Amino acid sequence: MRILSCLLALLLVFSPLSAQHQFAPRVDPSTPPILLQDAADDTIVNVIVEFADAPLFLTPQNPRKSPPPDVYQARFAQFALDAAQSGAPHVSALRRREFFRIFFGLRTSLPRKAIGTLSRLPYIKRIQIERRVEALMERGLEQIRVPEARNTYGVDGSGILVGIIDTGIDYLHPGLGGGIGPGFKVLGGYDFVNDDPDPMDDNGHGTHVAGIIAANGNPLEGVAPGARLLALKSLDGSGSGLEGDIIAAIEMLVDPNQDGDPSDRPDIVNMSLGARFGSPDDALSTAVDNAVQLGITFCVAAWPAPTVCTSA
Repeated sequence: MRILSCLLALLLVFSPLSAQHQFAPRVDPSTPPILLQDAADDTIVNVIVEFADAPLFLTPQNPRKSPPPDVYQARFAQFALDAAQSGAPHVSALRRREFFRIFFGLRTSLPRKAIGTLSRLPYIKRIQIERRVEALMERGLEQIRVPEARNTYGVDGSGILVGIIDTGIDYLHPGLGGGIGPGFKVLGGYDFVNDDPDPMDDNGHGTHVAGIIAANGNPLEGVAPGARLLALKSLDGSGSGLEGDIIAAIEMLVDPNQDGDPSDRPDIVNMSLGARFGSPDDALSTAVDNAVQLGITFCVAAWPAPTVCTSA
Protein backbone atom coordinates (compact mmCIF):
# COMPACT_ATOMS: atom_id res chain seq x y z
CA MET A 1 0.00 0.00 0.00
CA ARG A 2 2.85 2.38 0.81
CA ILE A 3 4.55 1.80 -2.57
CA LEU A 4 1.22 2.21 -4.33
CA SER A 5 0.52 5.53 -2.57
CA CYS A 6 3.95 6.93 -3.43
CA LEU A 7 3.61 5.88 -7.06
CA LEU A 8 0.24 7.57 -7.38
CA ALA A 9 1.63 10.67 -5.68
CA LEU A 10 4.39 10.88 -8.27
CA LEU A 11 1.86 10.45 -11.05
CA LEU A 12 -0.18 13.32 -9.64
CA VAL A 13 2.87 15.58 -9.59
CA PHE A 14 3.58 15.16 -13.27
CA SER A 15 -0.01 15.27 -14.52
CA PRO A 16 -0.43 17.72 -17.41
CA LEU A 17 -2.41 20.77 -16.30
CA SER A 18 -3.95 23.45 -18.45
CA ALA A 19 -2.21 26.82 -18.33
CA GLN A 20 -5.36 28.70 -19.29
CA HIS A 21 -5.83 30.06 -15.79
CA GLN A 22 -3.26 31.74 -13.59
CA PHE A 23 -4.21 32.75 -10.08
CA ALA A 24 -1.99 35.53 -8.75
CA PRO A 25 -1.47 35.85 -4.98
CA ARG A 26 -3.13 38.74 -3.19
CA VAL A 27 -0.70 39.06 -0.33
CA ASP A 28 2.20 41.38 0.26
CA PRO A 29 5.30 39.13 0.38
CA SER A 30 7.00 41.61 2.68
CA THR A 31 4.34 41.27 5.38
CA PRO A 32 5.87 39.39 8.34
CA PRO A 33 3.58 36.50 9.31
CA ILE A 34 4.68 36.35 12.95
CA LEU A 35 4.48 39.34 15.29
CA LEU A 36 6.58 39.10 18.45
CA GLN A 37 6.33 42.66 19.74
CA ASP A 38 3.40 44.82 20.75
CA ALA A 39 2.15 47.43 18.31
CA ALA A 40 0.13 50.51 19.23
CA ASP A 41 -2.67 49.53 16.90
CA ASP A 42 -6.28 48.74 17.77
CA THR A 43 -6.89 47.20 14.34
CA ILE A 44 -8.61 43.80 14.58
CA VAL A 45 -6.75 41.17 12.57
CA ASN A 46 -7.31 37.48 11.92
CA VAL A 47 -4.61 35.30 13.46
CA ILE A 48 -3.70 31.65 13.88
CA VAL A 49 -2.60 30.73 17.38
CA GLU A 50 -0.49 27.60 17.92
CA PHE A 51 -0.30 26.13 21.42
CA ALA A 52 2.85 24.47 22.72
CA ASP A 53 1.21 21.14 23.59
CA ALA A 54 1.02 18.32 21.04
CA PRO A 55 -2.21 17.75 19.09
CA LEU A 56 -4.33 14.69 19.80
CA PHE A 57 -3.03 12.36 17.09
CA LEU A 58 0.62 13.08 17.92
CA THR A 59 0.39 12.47 21.66
CA PRO A 60 2.14 9.44 23.20
CA GLN A 61 -1.23 8.11 24.36
CA ASN A 62 -3.33 5.85 22.20
CA PRO A 63 -4.33 8.12 19.28
CA ARG A 64 -7.35 5.97 18.50
CA LYS A 65 -9.17 7.00 21.63
CA SER A 66 -10.23 10.60 22.18
CA PRO A 67 -9.30 12.17 25.53
CA PRO A 68 -11.96 13.76 27.74
CA PRO A 69 -13.49 16.61 25.71
CA ASP A 70 -12.53 19.21 28.30
CA VAL A 71 -8.77 18.61 27.89
CA TYR A 72 -8.52 20.80 24.81
CA GLN A 73 -11.51 22.98 25.57
CA ALA A 74 -9.81 24.03 28.81
CA ARG A 75 -6.91 25.45 26.83
CA PHE A 76 -9.23 27.29 24.45
CA ALA A 77 -11.09 28.74 27.42
CA GLN A 78 -7.84 29.75 29.10
CA PHE A 79 -6.71 31.57 25.98
CA ALA A 80 -10.05 33.41 25.74
CA LEU A 81 -9.64 34.55 29.34
CA ASP A 82 -6.03 35.65 28.88
CA ALA A 83 -6.93 37.44 25.66
CA ALA A 84 -9.72 39.33 27.40
CA GLN A 85 -7.35 40.40 30.15
CA SER A 86 -4.85 41.64 27.57
CA GLY A 87 -7.32 43.97 25.92
CA ALA A 88 -9.21 41.68 23.57
CA PRO A 89 -12.54 41.36 25.45
CA HIS A 90 -14.48 39.90 22.53
CA VAL A 91 -12.11 37.11 21.58
CA SER A 92 -14.54 34.34 22.53
CA ALA A 93 -17.22 35.83 20.30
CA LEU A 94 -14.78 36.33 17.45
CA ARG A 95 -13.32 32.83 17.60
CA ARG A 96 -13.84 31.07 14.28
CA ARG A 97 -12.21 27.64 14.35
CA GLU A 98 -10.55 25.41 16.90
CA PHE A 99 -8.05 22.69 15.97
CA PHE A 100 -6.76 19.84 18.12
CA ARG A 101 -6.46 16.63 16.08
CA ILE A 102 -3.40 17.39 13.93
CA PHE A 103 -2.69 21.04 14.85
CA PHE A 104 -3.36 22.36 18.35
CA GLY A 105 -4.51 25.94 18.20
CA LEU A 106 -7.22 28.17 16.83
CA ARG A 107 -8.06 30.80 14.31
CA THR A 108 -9.49 33.95 15.87
CA SER A 109 -9.47 37.73 15.68
CA LEU A 110 -7.40 39.96 17.97
CA PRO A 111 -6.41 43.60 18.28
CA ARG A 112 -3.00 43.88 16.66
CA LYS A 113 -1.60 45.52 19.80
CA ALA A 114 -2.41 42.41 21.91
CA ILE A 115 -0.46 39.91 19.82
CA GLY A 116 2.93 40.58 21.39
CA THR A 117 1.64 40.18 24.94
CA LEU A 118 -0.25 37.00 24.18
CA SER A 119 2.72 35.52 22.28
CA ARG A 120 4.71 35.55 25.51
CA LEU A 121 2.27 33.34 27.42
CA PRO A 122 4.04 30.10 28.40
CA TYR A 123 1.54 27.82 26.67
CA ILE A 124 1.68 29.73 23.36
CA LYS A 125 4.15 28.49 20.76
CA ARG A 126 3.48 31.24 18.21
CA ILE A 127 0.86 33.61 16.85
CA GLN A 128 0.84 34.52 13.18
CA ILE A 129 -1.29 36.76 11.02
CA GLU A 130 -3.63 34.63 8.91
CA ARG A 131 -2.83 34.90 5.22
CA ARG A 132 -4.59 34.14 1.96
CA VAL A 133 -3.66 31.39 -0.49
CA GLU A 134 -4.63 30.97 -4.14
CA ALA A 135 -5.48 28.06 -6.42
CA LEU A 136 -2.63 27.28 -8.82
CA MET A 137 -2.51 25.78 -12.28
CA GLU A 138 0.80 25.19 -14.04
CA ARG A 139 1.67 23.22 -17.13
CA GLY A 140 3.13 19.79 -16.33
CA LEU A 141 5.04 17.33 -18.47
CA GLU A 142 3.31 16.51 -21.73
CA GLN A 143 3.97 12.82 -21.42
CA ILE A 144 3.81 11.10 -18.04
CA ARG A 145 3.74 7.49 -19.27
CA VAL A 146 0.67 6.50 -17.26
CA PRO A 147 -0.14 3.39 -19.38
CA GLU A 148 3.39 2.14 -18.86
CA ALA A 149 3.12 2.68 -15.11
CA ARG A 150 -0.20 0.85 -14.98
CA ASN A 151 1.09 -2.09 -17.00
CA THR A 152 4.33 -2.33 -15.05
CA TYR A 153 2.91 -1.98 -11.56
CA GLY A 154 -0.68 -3.12 -12.14
CA VAL A 155 -2.22 -0.07 -10.49
CA ASP A 156 -5.10 2.22 -11.44
CA GLY A 157 -5.78 3.81 -8.08
CA SER A 158 -8.18 1.16 -6.84
CA GLY A 159 -8.16 1.02 -3.05
CA ILE A 160 -6.62 4.49 -2.78
CA LEU A 161 -8.44 7.40 -1.14
CA VAL A 162 -7.40 10.91 -2.17
CA GLY A 163 -8.40 14.04 -0.29
CA ILE A 164 -8.59 17.19 -2.43
CA ILE A 165 -8.35 20.56 -0.67
CA ASP A 166 -9.42 23.07 -3.28
CA THR A 167 -12.51 24.95 -4.56
CA GLY A 168 -14.68 21.85 -4.15
CA ILE A 169 -15.66 19.20 -6.69
CA ASP A 170 -18.57 19.08 -9.11
CA TYR A 171 -19.52 15.61 -7.95
CA LEU A 172 -22.50 15.56 -10.36
CA HIS A 173 -20.13 15.41 -13.33
CA PRO A 174 -20.55 11.97 -14.98
CA GLY A 175 -16.77 11.53 -15.18
CA LEU A 176 -16.58 11.95 -11.40
CA GLY A 177 -19.34 9.54 -10.46
CA GLY A 178 -22.49 11.62 -10.81
CA GLY A 179 -23.15 11.88 -7.08
CA ILE A 180 -21.67 12.04 -3.60
CA GLY A 181 -21.71 9.64 -0.67
CA PRO A 182 -21.18 5.89 -0.13
CA GLY A 183 -21.13 4.07 -3.44
CA PHE A 184 -19.95 7.09 -5.42
CA LYS A 185 -16.44 8.12 -6.45
CA VAL A 186 -16.69 11.22 -4.24
CA LEU A 187 -17.38 9.67 -0.85
CA GLY A 188 -18.06 12.94 0.95
CA GLY A 189 -16.59 16.24 1.99
CA TYR A 190 -17.25 19.63 3.53
CA ASP A 191 -17.44 23.30 2.54
CA PHE A 192 -15.30 25.34 4.96
CA VAL A 193 -15.93 28.57 3.08
CA ASN A 194 -19.69 28.51 3.71
CA ASP A 195 -19.64 26.11 6.68
CA ASP A 196 -21.97 23.52 5.23
CA PRO A 197 -21.67 19.84 4.24
CA ASP A 198 -21.97 20.44 0.47
CA PRO A 199 -18.52 20.75 -1.19
CA MET A 200 -19.89 21.67 -4.63
CA ASP A 201 -17.34 23.51 -6.77
CA ASP A 202 -18.20 27.12 -7.69
CA ASN A 203 -14.93 27.87 -9.46
CA GLY A 204 -13.93 24.87 -11.57
CA HIS A 205 -10.35 24.50 -10.37
CA GLY A 206 -11.08 21.72 -7.89
CA THR A 207 -13.13 19.80 -10.45
CA HIS A 208 -10.29 20.13 -12.96
CA VAL A 209 -7.84 18.74 -10.39
CA ALA A 210 -10.22 15.91 -9.43
CA GLY A 211 -10.58 14.97 -13.10
CA ILE A 212 -6.83 14.79 -13.62
CA ILE A 213 -6.53 12.58 -10.57
CA ALA A 214 -9.45 10.17 -10.87
CA ALA A 215 -11.91 10.85 -13.70
CA ASN A 216 -13.40 7.60 -14.93
CA GLY A 217 -15.58 8.10 -17.98
CA ASN A 218 -15.59 7.93 -21.74
CA PRO A 219 -13.62 9.74 -23.12
CA LEU A 220 -12.40 11.28 -19.83
CA GLU A 221 -9.95 9.28 -17.76
CA GLY A 222 -7.66 10.48 -15.00
CA VAL A 223 -4.29 9.24 -13.82
CA ALA A 224 -5.90 6.96 -11.21
CA PRO A 225 -9.46 6.24 -12.40
CA GLY A 226 -10.00 3.65 -9.69
CA ALA A 227 -9.27 6.07 -6.83
CA ARG A 228 -12.00 7.50 -4.63
CA LEU A 229 -12.14 11.09 -3.47
CA LEU A 230 -12.94 13.31 -0.51
CA ALA A 231 -13.80 16.91 -1.43
CA LEU A 232 -12.73 19.64 1.00
CA LYS A 233 -13.76 23.10 -0.19
CA SER A 234 -11.42 25.65 1.42
CA LEU A 235 -11.13 28.06 -1.53
CA ASP A 236 -13.99 30.30 -2.61
CA GLY A 237 -15.47 31.03 -6.03
CA SER A 238 -12.58 33.35 -6.90
CA GLY A 239 -10.05 30.59 -6.20
CA SER A 240 -8.68 32.04 -2.99
CA GLY A 241 -8.98 31.11 0.67
CA LEU A 242 -7.59 31.54 4.16
CA GLU A 243 -4.99 29.45 5.95
CA GLY A 244 -7.40 28.63 8.76
CA ASP A 245 -9.80 26.97 6.33
CA ILE A 246 -6.95 24.91 4.87
CA ILE A 247 -5.92 23.75 8.36
CA ALA A 248 -9.57 22.94 9.15
CA ALA A 249 -9.69 20.74 6.06
CA ILE A 250 -6.53 18.89 7.13
CA GLU A 251 -8.07 18.43 10.60
CA MET A 252 -11.11 16.77 9.04
CA LEU A 253 -9.10 14.64 6.62
CA VAL A 254 -7.01 12.98 9.34
CA ASP A 255 -10.28 11.68 10.86
CA PRO A 256 -13.03 11.94 8.23
CA ASN A 257 -15.81 10.46 10.35
CA GLN A 258 -14.65 12.44 13.42
CA ASP A 259 -14.73 9.43 15.76
CA GLY A 260 -11.22 9.92 17.19
CA ASP A 261 -9.79 7.08 15.09
CA PRO A 262 -7.54 8.25 12.21
CA SER A 263 -7.54 4.87 10.44
CA ASP A 264 -10.06 6.14 7.86
CA ARG A 265 -7.72 8.92 6.74
CA PRO A 266 -6.88 9.26 3.02
CA ASP A 267 -3.67 7.86 1.54
CA ILE A 268 -2.90 11.06 -0.37
CA VAL A 269 -3.94 14.70 -0.01
CA ASN A 270 -3.65 17.08 -2.95
CA MET A 271 -3.34 20.85 -2.41
CA SER A 272 -2.93 22.64 -5.75
CA LEU A 273 -2.62 26.01 -4.05
CA GLY A 274 0.07 28.36 -2.84
CA ALA A 275 1.15 31.94 -2.26
CA ARG A 276 4.21 34.13 -1.97
CA PHE A 277 4.79 33.39 1.68
CA GLY A 278 5.46 30.52 4.01
CA SER A 279 8.08 29.03 6.26
CA PRO A 280 8.84 25.51 7.52
CA ASP A 281 7.46 26.42 10.95
CA ASP A 282 4.29 28.36 10.18
CA ALA A 283 0.88 27.00 11.14
CA LEU A 284 -0.02 25.50 7.77
CA SER A 285 3.38 23.82 7.34
CA THR A 286 3.12 22.41 10.86
CA ALA A 287 -0.33 20.95 10.16
CA VAL A 288 0.94 19.28 6.98
CA ASP A 289 4.07 17.94 8.70
CA ASN A 290 2.01 16.50 11.53
CA ALA A 291 -0.40 14.81 9.12
CA VAL A 292 2.55 13.30 7.23
CA GLN A 293 3.59 11.63 10.49
CA LEU A 294 0.30 9.73 10.36
CA GLY A 295 1.30 8.28 7.00
CA ILE A 296 -0.48 10.65 4.60
CA THR A 297 1.38 11.69 1.44
CA PHE A 298 0.82 15.37 0.59
CA CYS A 299 1.16 16.85 -2.90
CA VAL A 300 1.39 20.63 -2.60
CA ALA A 301 1.94 23.33 -5.20
CA ALA A 302 4.87 25.45 -3.95
CA TRP A 303 4.67 28.99 -5.35
CA PRO A 304 6.25 29.69 -7.77
CA ALA A 305 8.13 26.39 -7.98
CA PRO A 306 6.60 23.15 -9.34
CA THR A 307 4.43 20.90 -7.21
CA VAL A 308 6.25 18.92 -4.53
CA CYS A 309 5.29 15.87 -2.50
CA THR A 310 6.10 15.13 1.09
CA SER A 311 5.62 11.84 2.86
CA ALA A 312 6.93 10.10 5.95
